This record gives sequence, C-alpha cells and structure tokens, in this order.
Amino acid sequence: MTETIHPVPELAFSLAVGAAFGAAYFAHLWRAVRDLSAERGTGRMLLGFAFRLATAAGALAFAAHAGAEVAHLLAAAVGFAVSRQIWIRLAPGER
Repeated sequence: MTETIHPVPELAFSLAVGAAFGAAYFAHLWRAVRDLSAERGTGRMLLGFAFRLATAAGALAFAAHAGAEVAHLLAAAVGFAVSRQIWIRLAPGER
C-alpha cells in the first residue's frame, strides 16, 4: 500500500512560524527605531540589534538542527517577508 504524504500542513506551519517570528522581529525593530528617535541613545539600539541577530541565528540553527528541509526553510522565509510587508504597510509613523 502506498502512503500519500501531504506536505501542505507542514509548509503552512513553517510559513506561520516564519510570519510570527517576522512579526516579533519587526515589532522589536520598530520599537528600537522609535526609541532612537526619542533620543534614548544608540546603546539600546545596538543591544536590540544584537538581540535580534542572536535570535534570528538561534532560530535558524534550531531549524537546521531539527532537520528542517529546504522547502520548510523557504516557507519560513516567505512568512518572514510577508510579515515585513505587513509591517511596512501598517506600522504607525511618519511617511
């Protein structure tokens, strides 16, 4: 008997995780830029950059260690990019 494998739910999950990670990443970035424009110093922005970079590297390392396939990593990257586009359109601020 042949089993049918449906990768769509797994890819949808990867897309959702990428979108959620992107939303958190860009929310933190937006806050860091807002704090910088409020003259709270560049130290907080640099610390935030280090935190975002470490979190992104950690998430990628976790996915690689867990055995994520290329399709799952690409789906997560698409979710991240979609989240970026949503933040660009909806984030409050001057344009």
